[in-house]
Amino acid sequence: MLLDAFAVAVVVSEVVRYVSSGDLSSLPALALGAAMVSLRRRIPITAASLSVLTSAIALLTPADAVPIWALAEVCLFSLPLRSTPRAAIAVGAVHAGILYLGALAALQLQPFDAIALILPLWTVAVLALGFAVRRHREYLAALAQRAEEAAEARSARMLLRADEERLDIARDLHDSVGNALAVIKMHADAADRHLDADPERARVELKSVRSTSVRVLSELGGILTVLRRREVGREIDRLLPSVQSIEVLILSLRETGMKVSAEVELPRYLDPAVDAAVFRTVQEGLTNARKHGLGSVELSVKPGSTHGITVMMLNATRSSMSASSGGFGLVGMRERVLNAGGTLDVSDSGGVFRVVADFPTGTAGEQEL
Repeated sequence: MLLDAFAVAVVVSEVVRYVSSGDLSSLPALALGAAMVSLRRRIPITAASLSVLTSAIALLTPADAVPIWALAEVCLFSLPLRSTPRAAIAVGAVHAGILYLGALAALQLQPFDAIALILPLWTVAVLALGFAVRRHREYLAALAQRAEEAAEARSARMLLRADEERLDIARDLHDSVGNALAVIKMHADAADRHLDADPERARVELKSVRSTSVRVLSELGGILTVLRRREVGREIDRLLPSVQSIEVLILSLRETGMKVSAEVELPRYLDPAVDAAVFRTVQEGLTNARKHGLGSVELSVKPGSTHGITVMMLNATRSSMSASSGGFGLVGMRERVLNAGGTLDVSDSGGVFRVVADFPTGTAGEQEL
């Protein structure tokens, strides 16, 4: 806009001077230069090239040449902003040469005269300023692009974190609610069988149904509370079960008639994430054994050989199961173990399903506390 105002001022002042002097010989070159200024944004190379031509024509009337040269410089300034650097340098070099040679021929100046040297340097300075403005715009555009990419990356990380949190909650729902519903069903079936023959036994089974229902509703309510809170990660950590609940889990399953042979030895310290993962692994393994197994289940939770804890479960199965086709339960179990820094081995050999999970207990410094 400033350049447009400058060009308008130049054209108006020159037209007034031409009219007052009565000499209109330079008016066509001035009109062509003004037209190129108005078209320099649409056709930058053509406008700059024709403005160079007007500068050459202006040499025929040296007294009126400077305003026409100024209009050409306006076109040359816009050229680096809207065309390739090579085109801008080529057109600028032609214009600088015309001004220098014109100063020698039309103005009768010496080769090293100050004015003869200043005229081409004028074009060089205008092009340099145009390139500087272009570089500045490119720098701002790059900053804006990096800011946009950073915002997209943050958004992607937030979405990934939300997906991971939802997956953790889904695992919790599967492990806790699925296990509790299976226990409730077994107690309800037992109560139905003994309702007429042994009402007292049926009443005990119904009490177990009620206590299990209260427990799962409480845990489900805790999970739903987490979903309504912003600090999801912290709340999940607070409600994750502990290995201290393994004994309660085993007793609950034994009450349903399931035979569980257990050896549980816990280290003095467990990392919170490992603590939760160990419990969920035991819970999921026992749930799978109840659904698909035959006979008793052998469970071992003991310190490993290298400052870790090992969970091992063995049970006979009705049909072949594999680590890759065990449904969401085994998939969730594997992910929990890996997320806690452990390893999981699931195999089915000779009709015996075997689950072995090795966990770290924490750093050495933590174990000393």
